[in-house]
Amino acid sequence: MVKRFSAKEPSQRQQRVGEFIREILSTLILRGELQNVSPMDVSVMSVSVSPDLRYATVYVTPRPSGTGKKAKTVEKILTGLNNAKKFLRVALSKEMTSRVCPELIFEQDESFEHLSKMTNILHDIAVDSPENEPVTVTEPVI
Repeated sequence: MVKRFSAKEPSQRQQRVGEFIREILSTLILRGELQNVSPMDVSVMSVSVSPDLRYATVYVTPRPSGTGKKAKTVEKILTGLNNAKKFLRVALSKEMTSRVCPELIFEQDESFEHLSKMTNILHDIAVDSPENEPVTVTEPVI
């Protein structure tokens, strides 16, 4: 019988491997070993690993590194990371003891943007409601 994986929360092993990959990638970027990406341009926020440990989605967020021509956009940062994907995977495989080194997929982490939107919505609700009435949300805000 084939075991099927559901879309539940990641296992402890997936979390452990994801955190290990995040630490290694962060260290490589902070050392300045990438030519296209400066340590001041990007932060590795989290890593999500597939159940079979063959794919790792790396969530990165750009740092405010300057203005004008020096400011890098998210697209430039993701392009630089995707160009360095082979180098990062080789460096990662040297550090990992598992049989398989996961393929890296880079994506922008949008959790701070969602948090900011939710904070603004809750602030607007608090400002609009009378002080004596409790605030109740009947529908989920997406």
